[in-house]
Amino acid sequence: MSQARTPAVVLQASPLGEADLMVVLLTPDLGKIRTAAKNARNSKRRFAGGLPAGALGEATVSRRREGAMWRLDAFRSVAEVSGLGRDLTRFAYVNYLCELTDVLVVEPEPEARRFAALAEAVGETLRSTPRPAVMRRFELRLLDSLGLLPALDHCCVCGEPTSASEIAFSSGRGGTLCVVHGAGSPRVPAQTLALAIALQRDDDPESAWDAASAASPAVRRALRDLVQSVVRPQLRRPLRSLEFLAALTPRGAVNRTPGDAP
Repeated sequence: MSQARTPAVVLQASPLGEADLMVVLLTPDLGKIRTAAKNARNSKRRFAGGLPAGALGEATVSRRREGAMWRLDAFRSVAEVSGLGRDLTRFAYVNYLCELTDVLVVEPEPEARRFAALAEAVGETLRSTPRPAVMRRFELRLLDSLGLLPALDHCCVCGEPTSASEIAFSSGRGGTLCVVHGAGSPRVPAQTLALAIALQRDDDPESAWDAASAASPAVRRALRDLVQSVVRPQLRRPLRSLEFLAALTPRGAVNRTPGDAP
């Protein structure tokens, strides 16, 4: 039997018999794995704090042979998740992060950058007031890790740098377009594309989050719509977390998808 300890984020957990749970984890080295957690619904010692979506910590997993299903032997949380059920907005944000990952990521497909992006977004959302900018950064980094991030600073057809106050963009064609190849395509403010590039970079997330939060409502909406235009065609099913977020957002509010809210 092989056993491993690994950083992990719980993507989802569902009943498996009377006392067991089926738990889907994202890890840096094993990728996305399905595990059986024996007696998880009763054990307070091995699974202190429970196994809600967004639980961030260290998982102990094992399996009898290569190709067999993993068993989740223990999970030690490193972030407080017990209050998630009492804060509906935070609950909705965390569930969106986890559900989007679960739907887009194929098993096992290990990718350390993808895990780091999710751990960062979940950790920040658990620690601080939920912010749309954290969602946008995660979406962009997830798309990048999956090879789905569109071109944001050059023409996706000819490779020429794009520069104008408004730039043609087509998610179906692969991203930004130059004047020649972008005729007839919708335009996106250059400020929105610059914000997307800053959010996607790894170096200084706090500055990028602050810049995105300080942007005008029009720029934030344009960024949300741009990202969603890329994400939506990749979804295999509707996201229940988005429906929940929409229900939490007052009709007519400026914010309208995960945080600028659905």
